[in-house]
Amino acid sequence: MDLNLVRQELQKLLKEKLVPIALECDEKGEFPIEVYNAVADAGYGSIYLPEEYGGGGSLDGLLVVMEEFSKISPAFALSTMSSFQLFGYNIAHLGTPQQKEKYLKPLIQDRKIGCWALTEPDVGSDAVHVKTTSKRDGDFFIVNGSKTFITNAPIADFFIVIANSGGKGFDSGNAFILEKGMQGLSVSKPFKKHGHRSSPTGQVYLDQVRVPKENLLGTEHKAFYDMKHSLDIERLMVGPMIMGTLKTLIEKSVIYAYSRQQFGQPILTFQLIQEKIARMRMHLEMVTAATEKAVHSLKQGHSIKSLATALKLYAAKVGVEMASEAVQIHGGNGYTHEYGVEMFLRDAKLLEIGGGTSEMMLQILAKDTIKDVGKKFGVI
Repeated sequence: MDLNLVRQELQKLLKEKLVPIALECDEKGEFPIEVYNAVADAGYGSIYLPEEYGGGGSLDGLLVVMEEFSKISPAFALSTMSSFQLFGYNIAHLGTPQQKEKYLKPLIQDRKIGCWALTEPDVGSDAVHVKTTSKRDGDFFIVNGSKTFITNAPIADFFIVIANSGGKGFDSGNAFILEKGMQGLSVSKPFKKHGHRSSPTGQVYLDQVRVPKENLLGTEHKAFYDMKHSLDIERLMVGPMIMGTLKTLIEKSVIYAYSRQQFGQPILTFQLIQEKIARMRMHLEMVTAATEKAVHSLKQGHSIKSLATALKLYAAKVGVEMASEAVQIHGGNGYTHEYGVEMFLRDAKLLEIGGGTSEMMLQILAKDTIKDVGKKFGVI
């Protein structure tokens, strides 16, 4: 796959379809469904899904796509990733041949939208204690409960729902593939949010939903083990999202600071402004290097748990900090919607929360590091 060509062609499509409406969609809280359809038709959303089902099979291609989306609209990047990766990749990774045929082809070829539902009103970081239940009933499972903060829920055709199977600890999870229109399955209207406004987020309600056993995804009781790999991929994707964000912030800041005159000269000549831009570039290089290292490790078949965790923690933090600096460079104009930098600040904040809070990322890194050192030296 020629990644330069992929980037060039995608940039053309987004310049035509997404750039003219991105700020308006953010302001109105509207998902650009026509752009999603165009992206799906062109194969960019499914670029990492299996080739035999019409995908591109390219991890490097996925990074390019996520970066280019995020240069314009991190919210669009999030919704597209949730559909094709959180839903589609899990089907590709865990699904039976029948499930792949039934759900991947419509996702890739028919513009269907997927979502992945774990978080609940009372359960976030403590994922293994989800209160949504699943009980066997012959050839069916009866699923009851609710999910919240679910990206794409209000517009989804397909859902992966994580439920408690009645076991203990990590041996207590089931994952199910649900479809829009199933009796007992309903969703809320999109939430009104601080950021990622054009990415629809909502609740999923499950009232005595009868799920055929054929819709069990992965091994019964093992959903919490299965989702670890999915979370690694989700956290890895924060890398290209922040890469795209930083590239746009750097471009906007340099152009604005060159044109903005104060004290008879462009503010770009002031060292404090240059320092902000230098730090943006520094963080861009660091996020890029960490992303490339994680991708290389994944391709080699190694665990990327710690790498993806560290990448998400660092990238999300600098995304918020540098977006704030971009607003500062733009001054009062940066605080307005029309200059297009405050949106990136609002959008970046979500990455410190969703997919695992920054506090949880620190806890994971601490545990992994103590375990590694203890194993190496036999002290723990």
